[in-house]
Amino acid sequence: MIREGVRDSSLPSAAPGRSRSDKVAGVFDGIQSFGLLLLLFGLPVGEALKSFGFAIAVAGFLGKLACGRRPAFGRRASLPALAVYFAVAILSVVFARPEFRRPPELLACAMTLVVFPLVLDACARRSRTVLFVWAIVVGAAVAALMGYAGYAAADVRHRLALPSIENAVSAGEYLAAAAVVGVGLLWFEWKAPFAGPILWISTVVSAVAVLLTKSRGPFIGAVAGLATVAAACLRRRYVVLLLVVAAVATWGFVATHPDARIVSARYQIDARLLAWRGAAERLAERPVLGQGLGSFKLFDIVYRDEKVEELQMHGHNVWLHAAAETGVLGAGALAVFLVLGMRDVVRAARSARRRLWRSVAVAALGGAAVLVVAGLFSVTVNGESGMLLFALLAIGAATAQEESAE
Repeated sequence: MIREGVRDSSLPSAAPGRSRSDKVAGVFDGIQSFGLLLLLFGLPVGEALKSFGFAIAVAGFLGKLACGRRPAFGRRASLPALAVYFAVAILSVVFARPEFRRPPELLACAMTLVVFPLVLDACARRSRTVLFVWAIVVGAAVAALMGYAGYAAADVRHRLALPSIENAVSAGEYLAAAAVVGVGLLWFEWKAPFAGPILWISTVVSAVAVLLTKSRGPFIGAVAGLATVAAACLRRRYVVLLLVVAAVATWGFVATHPDARIVSARYQIDARLLAWRGAAERLAERPVLGQGLGSFKLFDIVYRDEKVEELQMHGHNVWLHAAAETGVLGAGALAVFLVLGMRDVVRAARSARRRLWRSVAVAALGGAAVLVVAGLFSVTVNGESGMLLFALLAIGAATAQEESAE
């Protein structure tokens, strides 16, 4: 029920004198949202679907702008912080040494970052937040099922990957975030006659796939994400109890499976320490703007022992990686964006009155927490994981429009 004199900003204008440009803008708005649905579903499923969805979403957004429709970003302090980060990234490439100057990396960075404003704008209609989180959960489950086929046919030492995320660590991070999003939705919808079973199946499928990736970082991120969801929905003593149970279960697994890949593989720890030291050294050389966006793989940081020789392609830590490539200015702007983005989602979860919007906000908060914590051991702001992180932050923050929209 809309009170007299108060316009529901989540609904299109139905005024009889609506201009043709407004109608065309509405069509482009629908195209943008359809493209985002394809993108969020297709991120782990396939490159073609992901690229097609991204192109459609951008075309719809640009079409709206051409019709005179202003972006529905709202007053988000996180958006200027993201713009500052990209501006610093541009400067880092412009002033990089010739051997480290990689302009194409700016396009890849822009494609990842632009997901945040695109989703934020589309979620001016809050009903789309529900569609988007469902696309994330179901898309991850479909990709996991596709990944099972390759895993089952391979050697027992094989690690599960996804059709468009071939690295097992990145696949594990994506699946862990999607599974926690599913848990967040289930917390409120587990009794739903139709949505409940689908969420249960999708969440379990993604959770099992996380185990088969055999990666440490996603496990740690998943625990943090689940703790975040529990903290938003349970009393404090129950959260502490869950953390104790998780710690005991982890200790039990480590004690009984000393040869498991997730427990052993000492070289991976040593390789990360080597990458962290290398990132710190490169930052010390150029502390303000760093060595240039996308330059880390050119640092020639190679881990060697009697069995392994492995080039370190990234810094194994979001902050050290960003600092080495874009300096303290870039890493600082990225940190500010993530802090402000998470703050917006937390506020949305606390202020939501309706069960539906609270479930979406809590789910987005838990999924984002997975990727932020996993970023301590990997780089979760690039590629598919980065697109998912920026989408979740936008989706969660958009649910705060409830008070002004209803």
